[in-house]
Amino acid sequence: MKNKDLERSVEGVQKIVKVLNDRTRLKILFFLSKQERNVSELQSLVQRSHTATSHHLSKLKSNRMVSAERKGKYMYYSLKDEHIKTILKVMFEHTMEEGEFCGTPSQKRLL
Repeated sequence: MKNKDLERSVEGVQKIVKVLNDRTRLKILFFLSKQERNVSELQSLVQRSHTATSHHLSKLKSNRMVSAERKGKYMYYSLKDEHIKTILKVMFEHTMEEGEFCGTPSQKRLL
């Protein structure tokens, strides 16, 4: 890999990490990894206002992590692709390894 290509790749990874560096966005992604949901459902799950939840979804959408589809009067969100699901799965699995802060069997079933 050329240095120029490496720099571009590192910049892309840095952008992803920056977007993921937010508890609410991580929770939204976690819930979307299970099934598609609308803003109201997500708002209830992450315990944020409708406006705040929409803002986070917009940020995730603009960074190609989620996609949106209108169904009737509601907009439903889902993970953009399997890459995002894999990234989330690996991150959560890593934190749930034995000896980590959240490695109980019930927490492992979350994945």
